[in-house]
Amino acid sequence: MLLSTVIRLEPLEPVKLPVHLGRAAHAWFLKLALSDADPVMAALLHDQSADRPFTVSDVLGGHPAGANQRWFRPGEKATLRITTLTEPLTRFMLRQKQRGALRQIRLGGGVFQVREMFQDASGHPWAGMDRFETLLQKYWEPENPPASLSLRFASPTVFRSNQVYLPLPVPRLVFEGLYRRWNRFALQEIPEEFLSFAADSLVIRDFQIRSRRVHIKKGDAWREIPGFVGACTFGAVVPERYWLRWTHLLAAFALYAGVGKNTAMGLGQTRLLAD
Repeated sequence: MLLSTVIRLEPLEPVKLPVHLGRAAHAWFLKLALSDADPVMAALLHDQSADRPFTVSDVLGGHPAGANQRWFRPGEKATLRITTLTEPLTRFMLRQKQRGALRQIRLGGGVFQVREMFQDASGHPWAGMDRFETLLQKYWEPENPPASLSLRFASPTVFRSNQVYLPLPVPRLVFEGLYRRWNRFALQEIPEEFLSFAADSLVIRDFQIRSRRVHIKKGDAWREIPGFVGACTFGAVVPERYWLRWTHLLAAFALYAGVGKNTAMGLGQTRLLAD
């Protein structure tokens, strides 16, 4: 089961925090999830070599407070989003809301009160709940799937290609990553030939993107990573219905899987835009 949980936060007191809290949010969620994990799930959560079964956003909100810092003040809302791609993790996040167990979150030296949690799109456009098989059925039914689709990249998104960072929505890289994550966590695999279709046929039809660099702290030093944000429309040179269905499926899956590098630390927050 797939779940996107949007958490509305409010700082308990004025606090100045790093401008990018993705790493701190990742550490908080990992600690929270491990507190309820069995040995198998704990190993999966810790596996650095594999695609993570979750994504964690940066904390949205606050005001600039000099280089690499933000002010958060009481009375002002902030937002954090968690997505989960496996049944145990999704059940865990559902229980957090049902029990009201999640009251406060400590991030980077600041304490935030949890005000609301959204887990369906009626409450928040970035929240949602789905099953792999439901997505498969939904996007396999149309006889003539649309020839194009648009994705919104809400947080800095970047790829790693030929040992360098690539801050551009290259169709092959966007959909190759989604393909890999789908095949890792879903029972119904997408044929490997899809990768050839993504590389040879998918193209950019339109875009409204801009560069957005993100500063991530590693140890005691800040590392700057190039990224992009905005919207991009993709289409196919040869609009074969069979492969377009998979393409639309993966675009919808992006809400939960994220796109590109470091999706567990705030980057690559992505969703399909309505027609």
